[in-house]
Amino acid sequence: MIVAAQGAKTGLPEILLNLIPGGGGTQRLPRKLGSNYASELLFTGRVATVEELYARGLINHLFAQETFIADCLTFAAGLARNSSAAIQVLKPLVQLANGAANPAHQALENEALARFYQSEAGQQKIQEFLHKSEARAKEKAASKP
Repeated sequence: MIVAAQGAKTGLPEILLNLIPGGGGTQRLPRKLGSNYASELLFTGRVATVEELYARGLINHLFAQETFIADCLTFAAGLARNSSAAIQVLKPLVQLANGAANPAHQALENEALARFYQSEAGQQKIQEFLHKSEARAKEKAASKP
């Protein structure tokens, strides 16, 4: 289950670094969002709002930023009142029903990510990203009183 604070944004920007997502991102996202929408996010690196992802069913609950922690704790407390033994059995059953991650497909994703990460173009994009991030951090630090 996924909870998020209203107004948050997320994405898979790896394509902008000449990389691909790892950790099963190429496998899980199409299953959860459909291949057309997932392809758009994966191929463009576009940032999506949590409201957009909530409307598409990826996010279970949107909580106000001001009450996010309290709302998450209330939600978790409700879960905690239920049988942990039953939840432990239910979780893998739900994952099986959705088509659990295929280890062979995960291995292909890992191999592809390694190729892109180790490529000259991939390393160049990563260095560019790191330099931009470093410059932004210095700008932020300099603008603070």
